Amino acid sequence: MKFNLDAIVDEYRSIENELSTDASIFSDPGRLKKVMRRKKSLERTVELYGQYRTVWANLEEAKQILATEKDPEMIMMAKEQLSESEEKIPVLEEELKIELLPKDPNDDKNIILEVRAGAGGDEAALFARELANAYMNFAREQGFGLEILDENASEVGGLKEIIMKISGSGAYSKFKYEGGTHRVQRIPETEAKGRVHTSTVTVAVLPEAEALDVEIRDDDIEITACRAS
Repeated sequence: MKFNLDAIVDEYRSIENELSTDASIFSDPGRLKKVMRRKKSLERTVELYGQYRTVWANLEEAKQILATEKDPEMIMMAKEQLSESEEKIPVLEEELKIELLPKDPNDDKNIILEVRAGAGGDEAALFARELANAYMNFAREQGFGLEILDENASEVGGLKEIIMKISGSGAYSKFKYEGGTHRVQRIPETEAKGRVHTSTVTVAVLPEAEALDVEIRDDDIEITACRAS
C-alpha cells in the first residue's frame, strides 16, 4: 500500500477521545479552539484514507478470487470489482497527495474582503460592483456568512469601494488568491465611438485577526495625577 497514514488516524482518534472524556477542555476556549481546528484539519485526510484502505482491500480480494475461484459468475464479479478498484485507487491517491501538502495556517479563518475601484472612472466602479456581487454570490453558495462592513456607491450605480466580512471554515482558502489588481477591457455602454476601455479594480483579502487573551496585573498599573499650574 503506497499510503500509510495510521499515525494521522491515531492522532484523530486521540482528539476525539480527548473531546469526549476531558470535560476541562470546554472551560478553556483557547485550548478548545486549537483542538477543534486540528481535528477539522485532519477530517478529510482520515476520510480519504479510510476509503483508500477499503478500495485497496477490495482490489486484493478480487485478485485472490481470480487466482483460486472456478465459478464463472464469481470470476465475473471479481473482474468487475478489480476494474472498479483500479479506477478508484489513482483518484484517491491524488486526493490524498493534495491533502498531505502543507497547509496555510490561515486557511480556515474568516476574512475581510475589500473591493476598490481603480483606474477607469465610472466603468471601474461598475466593474467593482460586478466583481463584488460575484464574490457575495459565491460566498452564499459556499454557505459562508456575509456581512457588509462599509459601502461607498458611485453616481452611476457602481461601487467606489466595499468592505465585507465573510465567515466560515475555509473562507480564506477559497478567496486568498483573489487578492490583487483585476482588469477588464470592454466597450462601455456610454461609449459612442465603440472604443475599448481598460478599467481596474483592486481586491484585498485579509484573514481575520484572532482575539488575544491579555492579562493585566495590578502590579502593571501605574496611576499618576497632576494639577495644572
